[in-house]
Amino acid sequence: MPLNMENAIAHLAEFNSYLQERLGNQYGERIDGIITFLGTGDPIYRNCPDRLFLYVFYAQSIINNDFTLYNFNEGARSIPMFVNLAQKWPNIYEIGNYEDKITEMCDVANNNIDATIFEILVALGYVGLGYNVSFVPVGNRRTPDLQIEKNGVLRHVECKKMQRGNQYSYKELVRWYAIADGIKKIITETELSGHIHIKFLQVLEKINPKRIFRKIYKKIDVCQSITRPFHITKNKDFKIKFSPINPNLINVDMDPMRHVQGATIIEYLTGSYSPFINYKLLLSGQMYGPYIDRINSASVISGNLDNYKSAQKKAQHAKRKIAEATRQINAGYHGDIHILIEECNGLNTYHERLRNNFQEILSFEDNQEGLERIYLHIAKYIVPLEGLFDVEETVTTFNRNGFVPENIQSVWYAGEEYGEGFGNLMEEWQ
Repeated sequence: MPLNMENAIAHLAEFNSYLQERLGNQYGERIDGIITFLGTGDPIYRNCPDRLFLYVFYAQSIINNDFTLYNFNEGARSIPMFVNLAQKWPNIYEIGNYEDKITEMCDVANNNIDATIFEILVALGYVGLGYNVSFVPVGNRRTPDLQIEKNGVLRHVECKKMQRGNQYSYKELVRWYAIADGIKKIITETELSGHIHIKFLQVLEKINPKRIFRKIYKKIDVCQSITRPFHITKNKDFKIKFSPINPNLINVDMDPMRHVQGATIIEYLTGSYSPFINYKLLLSGQMYGPYIDRINSASVISGNLDNYKSAQKKAQHAKRKIAEATRQINAGYHGDIHILIEECNGLNTYHERLRNNFQEILSFEDNQEGLERIYLHIAKYIVPLEGLFDVEETVTTFNRNGFVPENIQSVWYAGEEYGEGFGNLMEEWQ
């Protein structure tokens, strides 16, 4: 679901004005802090000291059409959510104890901002269904996030946000960065201009990067011609292919208003692009504002990490989150659990995690006997070539016998179209 940008910008601008008025001078100080942080080159979301204002800065980039420090991958997941929050924000005042929750959201020390925003969006979802909703004040004991009431029936709601990746996911990325940096060194030393693509058939923790480097060095040393595509190596752990970049694409005028992000440049240089492949782009060229309108030299390094063995390690399930949530729901009132999973790790990981979650939820035994329903919100997002966003949210409901599920649709993203099934965004971009 692409965003209607005119409406999105209007909602973002209105929410931005609200935050400026609420925070006063602190607003400008926090924006300056984000600009300083983005200049460090540190991993953006994991190391960001002020995650709310990372989203605010990206919103400003969209409003002002200035993509100088904008990160398209982070923006692809966060801006559609932030637009949804901004659009529904006027209804926040219908929720009991809203002031404490707004204070929590605006706290610069809140490093779990996604969980806070998810709670707010779930609360706003219940308001839209005609419930009286209150945020439950945090006390000395574990409490649910929300208290909802309709027709005299009082219930509790607990919200859980899963991490985008597990420990293996982060280790895998660190290993990939090391491999990409090593290949970059080879390209610099040999003055190659081309696309080196690696398809991994084994988990990266079992692959010594030096093996990859040796294979590339050896092939380049004996290769008679690098003007045509060829395989550097094929083995049981990985396949490496080299493709030259068409020299007719270098030192020519480009469409100055298209190439503002790496995805379009990669597609321009290699003829293809996938949001599920990891890329490293080596580029020198001329800029027209934030846009690239001429490339002087370029090489592309890419890796497909989404093999079946890797997917098994990355596909964490929600069982622990469900167990925690049931302890926070008061059995005397009964209640529901909402779990948010952001999916961006490729089709194999998506299918594996979907299967794992279904198995764990269906086999879960609620010893507290207060759980009525579990809502699994799977938010999928990609960086499209044309446009800035394409998102989809799948909501699956698991209900105990005798409890009818509420017709709760998308929460994390604003739904414009609804349909049965598990969506098709991931398959369309595979």
